[in-house]
Amino acid sequence: MYDTAKFWVRGLSLLAMLAFSTGSAWAQGSGETPPNAHPKRYGGGWDCNYGFQAAKDGCVAIKVPANAYLLDTAMGRGWECDRGYRVVDEACVAIPVPANGFLVATTFGSGWKCNRGFVASGNACLAVKVPPHAYVSETTAGTGWKCERGYRELDEACVAVEVPANGHLIDTQYGRGWACNRGFREDGDTCRAVTIPANGYLDAEGNDWKCERGFRRSATGCAPLQVPANAHIDYSGSRWDCNRPYRRVGEACVR
Repeated sequence: MYDTAKFWVRGLSLLAMLAFSTGSAWAQGSGETPPNAHPKRYGGGWDCNYGFQAAKDGCVAIKVPANAYLLDTAMGRGWECDRGYRVVDEACVAIPVPANGFLVATTFGSGWKCNRGFVASGNACLAVKVPPHAYVSETTAGTGWKCERGYRELDEACVAVEVPANGHLIDTQYGRGWACNRGFREDGDTCRAVTIPANGYLDAEGNDWKCERGFRRSATGCAPLQVPANAHIDYSGSRWDCNRPYRRVGEACVR
């Protein structure tokens, strides 16, 4: 046991000496603060001054290209392009913004977007061609326009929505543009009245029916639920369950 402890003590001592030696060489280099650097506020070593970056054992000036500015960081290039410019081969080149476009604050994509009423086409912003019964949309994607209420898009045009009897318009750019009123259901291009059987009622959507509690839906309507002895109607209202301590066997409840 003594030999094992002695071994670990020696091993930890060697590791500590190695870490101190390596850390000291990395932090302080030759042991003196080089030009364009300053001692660290805490611990040993030094940091480069603003506008300089570490290179080997010294600090070299950051080469800032035209139309760029210095960054207060020791990471990366140390500079960033001005607004309206982007990095190309270590230089800052102007972003070509087409007529009827504007700069956007992003480092991805083209760096510009089209004004309202225009859509991007290659490197240009083309005027949106708005068909009759349409208006310019707030988005620059797609056609750049939307149909007015009561019309739907079809083959780059806006055609009137034909609403059947007992139907109403809905605000959507897809589908037929109409839906049936409550109490009616779609049947082709018409709205057919929902036939509610005895002991039934319209569902929440209003285009179908459900049975009252204690009845079960069948092909002909709402059939009474046959509840055996020692049973009760469950939460669904259309099934039954056995009372405790009875259990179901077929269509009966037995102990």
